[in-house]
Amino acid sequence: MVPAGGAGGPAVDFSLCDVAQDGPEAWCADDALLIPFRHTHGHFLGILSLDAPASGRRPSDAELDVLVALAAHAALAVQHAQTAIESTRHAAAIEQLLHVSSQIAATRQIGPMLDVVAHAIADALGFERVVIEALDTDGHLRPRAVGLPLQDTGAGRGRDPMRPGELAMLLDPGFAVEGCFLFTREEAAERTPPRRRALQGSQRNGRGWRAWDDHVVLVPLRGADDQVVGVVWVDDPVDRLLPGSDRLQALHAFANLATAAMIASDRHLRLERAALGDPATDPGDRSAFLSALERVVMRGAETAVVALVEVAGRDDGGDPPDLAALAEILRAELRPGDRAFMLGGGLFALLLLGGGQRPPGADALAPRLAPRARTVGGARVHVGTAVTGPVGEPAAAVLGRASSGLLAARRA
Repeated sequence: MVPAGGAGGPAVDFSLCDVAQDGPEAWCADDALLIPFRHTHGHFLGILSLDAPASGRRPSDAELDVLVALAAHAALAVQHAQTAIESTRHAAAIEQLLHVSSQIAATRQIGPMLDVVAHAIADALGFERVVIEALDTDGHLRPRAVGLPLQDTGAGRGRDPMRPGELAMLLDPGFAVEGCFLFTREEAAERTPPRRRALQGSQRNGRGWRAWDDHVVLVPLRGADDQVVGVVWVDDPVDRLLPGSDRLQALHAFANLATAAMIASDRHLRLERAALGDPATDPGDRSAFLSALERVVMRGAETAVVALVEVAGRDDGGDPPDLAALAEILRAELRPGDRAFMLGGGLFALLLLGGGQRPPGADALAPRLAPRARTVGGARVHVGTAVTGPVGEPAAAVLGRASSGLLAARRA
């Protein structure tokens, strides 16, 4: 081993040859010149390998210094290329995060929304296998979404249901990185139920200290009271490298979106049940509302606004508001032909008719109602509206859009 580039510089490696026969400066057939190069932070990036010099002689010290300088330039080029790739991926992740988060408020069915999140993770973060498992009604975690933008590599197949308690065995703080958990396959197998240990291994393994080598990355999804409601698994990185901190932070952010989608879907379901199936609702009033909405939708010639008004309790948690008094406030908003319905559980529906155009003042409904509701025991109101669509649109679709607006108002 011969040092080059001064004291402490990178080393170049010459294998031995027959000095007596060829001379001390001759390049022998078994010689090799290897110059390692590193990142500015010190970690290893690669090796510059040279052979068969045109002169037939081993390079001089001056030539070695030049080669070491060239290796340093190669290191900078590789470093800049890696930084550019990470920057591009980070920008794509942010764009996908914004795109997916904009759809959360309108989430009604959890399966399609989780599919969107899974494919966003695959596209933005460069994983060929993404599986999202969600808590089912029987208390097991089951695959609900699979992101496979490149090819079907078997993600989601052969995954027996897992209980949250079994998943908890994997959530060892010693393997936590940026809200995610990173294991080798062996480390994961030690903490995994036997029926899950035969999962297909990684197909995109690399070589080197930063390489992905049959690793396992998961992110738990936590709902209310920090309870596990799901998990995201990723595998087969396109670049065959272990994800860095930025990539894991983005993965954790996508996992939070999956949790938000599950919460939004659950709220939609509970809201529709409250509007259409709450036992406290007067069946006649609820039926009258749906019948009136159906008639307006089927006519098509008349535009109407469906307004769902939710009456919330006081900020200080005091006595519930007087719903009868609030009903009177809502009726004061009606014009000839408009109708109001009490759906139960503090939920009201207004059907505002507008002839051939949007009813005047519909957009200002919430700002008008809020201060007046405060006068009734400090009550708060949330309002969601939807305009009836073309002829033949189901009444349920109109009601669903109004529900989405109500959920958005509640979050705001």
